Amino acid sequence: MTRFVRLSGFAIGVVGFLLIFYASGAYTKVARGAISVFAPSTCYTAAATTTRTALTAGTATTTITCPLGYEGARSASLLIQLTGSSTATAIDIQPLYSSDGIDYYDDALLGYPATTTTLIGSSASSKYRFNFASTTQGTATTVGGVMFRVVEIPVPTPYLRVVFTMPIGSQNGLLWAKIIPRQDVN
Repeated sequence: MTRFVRLSGFAIGVVGFLLIFYASGAYTKVARGAISVFAPSTCYTAAATTTRTALTAGTATTTITCPLGYEGARSASLLIQLTGSSTATAIDIQPLYSSDGIDYYDDALLGYPATTTTLIGSSASSKYRFNFASTTQGTATTVGGVMFRVVEIPVPTPYLRVVFTMPIGSQNGLLWAKIIPRQDVN
C-alpha cells in the first residue's frame, strides 16, 4: 500500500509540474518558435502566385518585410517568379536587416554571389541581379514565360526586408516573391 501511495504521489507531482510548465508557456522557450513566427502574412508580395506586381523600369519598387522573431530563422529562402517582356528585363534584389523592425541596414557582407553597386562616399552595397531568360539554358527554371528562382539569404537579425527594383535600362516586368524562413535543426 505504501508503494502505491508513493507512486501516486510521484505521478501527481509529475502531472502538476507538467501543468505548471504548460500554463507558464515555458514549452515555447524550449521549442524556440511557433508557426506564427515562421509564416507571417507579410512575407510575400501576394498570397496567390498568379497575382504578380507590375514593375516599371527605373521608377517602381516593391518591398517584402518579414518579422522572423528573436529566436527565429537563421536564413531564408527567397522564392522569385519573374515575367519579363523581353530578355532585357532585369530585377535587382536587395536584402535589408533590422533588429527592431524600424531601422533597416544594408549588408555589404553577403556570403553569396551578388553584383556590387558602389554608393557615393560609402562602401559597397550588396544586391542580387537577375536577368529574365525565357529560353537560355542553365539560368533558371522557366515555365510558360515565367522565370522561377530561389535565393538563399543569411538572416542575422529578427527582421528581414527585401527591396525589388527594375533598374534603368531594363524592360518592364511582373514579379511575385515570398520569403520562407529556415531554421537549423540539430
